[in-house]
Amino acid sequence: MCHLHAPSSLASAVARLFHGLLGSIDTLLRERNCRPPTEPTLDPVGLQIRVADCGDKLAAAGVPILLHRRHVRRRNISESRLTHCQNLPLLVQPLVLMFETAHLVVFSAGRASTKAGQSQSPLSPGSGTVVQFPRISISSEENRLKEVRNRTVKNLVNDIVAADRRIKAIDGGVRETPLDESDEFSDRTGASFLLKGEHLQRTGSFKFRGALNKVLCLNDEDRERGIVAASSGNHGRATAQAARMGGVDATIYLPESVSPLKHSNIKRLGANTVLVPGDAVEGERAARAVAEREGKTYVSPYADLDVIAGQGTVGLELADECPDLAVVYVCVGGGGLIAGIGSYLKTHRPDVEIIGCWAENTPAMHLCMEKGEIHDTPETHSLSDGTAGSIEEGAITFPLCQQVIDRHLLISEAEIASAMRDMAAIENFIIEGSAGVALAAALKTASDYQGRKIAVVVCGRNISLDTFRSVLEMG
Repeated sequence: MCHLHAPSSLASAVARLFHGLLGSIDTLLRERNCRPPTEPTLDPVGLQIRVADCGDKLAAAGVPILLHRRHVRRRNISESRLTHCQNLPLLVQPLVLMFETAHLVVFSAGRASTKAGQSQSPLSPGSGTVVQFPRISISSEENRLKEVRNRTVKNLVNDIVAADRRIKAIDGGVRETPLDESDEFSDRTGASFLLKGEHLQRTGSFKFRGALNKVLCLNDEDRERGIVAASSGNHGRATAQAARMGGVDATIYLPESVSPLKHSNIKRLGANTVLVPGDAVEGERAARAVAEREGKTYVSPYADLDVIAGQGTVGLELADECPDLAVVYVCVGGGGLIAGIGSYLKTHRPDVEIIGCWAENTPAMHLCMEKGEIHDTPETHSLSDGTAGSIEEGAITFPLCQQVIDRHLLISEAEIASAMRDMAAIENFIIEGSAGVALAAALKTASDYQGRKIAVVVCGRNISLDTFRSVLEMG
C-alpha cells in the first residue's frame, strides 16, 4: 500500500477523493449488475484490479493503470502502458491513476504534470501544492500485480465451480460432454488423441454454458427487465435457449444480412429479433444502446465474468475426465472459452499446456497479445466465422489470455478444411470451422507430445450445408 507523504489535511482530502471514486464505481457497477468492489482502501493498484474483478469493461490489460482517455492530458507516456476505461461517468473524472517511471502519480483532469514522482494536486487547482509519493520498485510492483491477478483467477475458479453446479442442476440444462479417444488420430500422431465433444452440447456449441450461467445469475429485477444480445451465430442461439429455460424475455439483434436459417433458428427458441442495417458490429452497437437506455442486461459473448465462468466448466470437466492430461487445444475468438478453461486448469492442473489456436485470417486476440495491447486488427473471410471480430477495448479476456495461454498456433484455411473433412470421414461428425481450427492445430503438432494425452475442444457443429459442401469440394 502507498502512503501519502504530504500534509495531513491534503492526505485526508486525497483519501476522501479515493473513497469517493470507489463509491462512484461501486454505484456504476451495481447499476450494470456487476459484482461490487471490495471494501475501499487507499490502494490505487488494488483499486484498478478490483475494478477488473467486477467484470465491467473497466478491466485493465495486465498493467496497473486506470485512465479516462478523454479528460487527461498525456505527455511522453508509452501507449502500451495505458489501458483506456472510457465508460467511467463524468462523476469520477477528477482522478485517474498511472504508474510511470517507478513512481505512483495522481493526475487531475486536464491539468497533469508527468514529472517523475510528483503532480499538481487534484484537490486545490492553482495552489501549486505538490503531493509526493514514495518511490516504488517496478519489479516489486510487478510481483504485487502478479499476486493480485492470481487472486482474480482464484475467484474465477470458484465461480466456475459454482457455475458447474448451477447450469447442470436445471432440467434441460448443460450436458457434461464426452471426452473420447480417436484411435485413428492417435495412430497418426503418436499421442493419445482425445476429443472433447462440445459439438454435442445443447444448441450445438459450448456457448450454451456461458449464456445459461449468465441468465441464472440474474436477480429478480433484471430478469423482469429482460436481456439483450447481438449475434447471428452460436451466441445468439445459446442466449435465446438460455432465456427460454430461465423464463426471461430476450431480444437478439441481427444484421439484415443474416441467413434465413439462422434467423428462424433463433426465433424458434422464443427470442424477439431485431434486424439492423449493416454488419454484426452495427447490431452490437444497437443492442448495447437499447440495453443502456432500457436498463436491460447486455449478454456479451465473451467479455463477462459470468459468461467466462460458464465456459470454464469445460476445463473442470477435462480435469475430472483426464487427470493426466498433458495438453489442451482451444480455438480462440474473443477469448472467453480459453480464459475459462485455462484459469481452471492452471489452478488445478498447472502442468497442463494451454494452446491457443487461431485461423490465420481471424487472429485478433493473437495480434493483440503479440503487441501487448488491444487494437484494431485486419481480418479476411474464414471458415472459422465464429471467431471473427475485433477484441473490444477493456475486455477482461485479454489479461486472462495473457496469463493462461502457453503456446500460439496459426492455421491456414486449407488446414481447417482438411481437418473438417477428416472429422467427417473418420469420426462421422460434421463440425464448424472454429472446431476445425483446434483440430487442425492438434493434427499439425500432436507429434510433439508423443505418448502423452492431448485434448481438442471440438467447440461446435453449427455450419450450413452449403458451406460444408464447399469444404468437401476443397478436397
